[in-house]
Amino acid sequence: MMRQCAWILLMLPMLACDRQMVAPPRDEPMPPAAAAVDASEPLVCEEPAVPRGCEINLGGSYHLRGKPELHYSLEDDGAHLVVRPQGRDAGETGAAMILDRGPRGFTGMVVGYAVTAGGKRCPISFQAEVVACAPGEVTVRSQDEAAIDERCAITSARVATEKVLQKD
Repeated sequence: MMRQCAWILLMLPMLACDRQMVAPPRDEPMPPAAAAVDASEPLVCEEPAVPRGCEINLGGSYHLRGKPELHYSLEDDGAHLVVRPQGRDAGETGAAMILDRGPRGFTGMVVGYAVTAGGKRCPISFQAEVVACAPGEVTVRSQDEAAIDERCAITSARVATEKVLQKD
């Protein structure tokens, strides 16, 4: 059992890099991991383009730099980061920033609802990304506001801005 677990642990980095291996015939014992890999072929892993410092678990309670009354909850499961406004900044929009760690960086969308001048509730979404991390800080870039008409079409939107969230 221990030998089988060791083999699985040795294979995990190869599976993560999309390297394919030729399976040994069923009547032969499983070869050591080093023998199963062609040493002349370099092992290339494409690392996600996540900003330096953002590789750690970013979960926790944060506030907006310069506005400590605006609070946010960050949930980080290693693949996704969800940023939710808390308290008075949460409003009635149900907005959340949902980001994925991936080969294009730390990107995603702000999703929620906006209310038109006539009171109609409309779904909205904007692109968002994490652009930097420092100890106790996460910098996100997204739009803050948009004007919508009664058909729920966006008629104007603010340019994306960067916001620094500081850990409480």
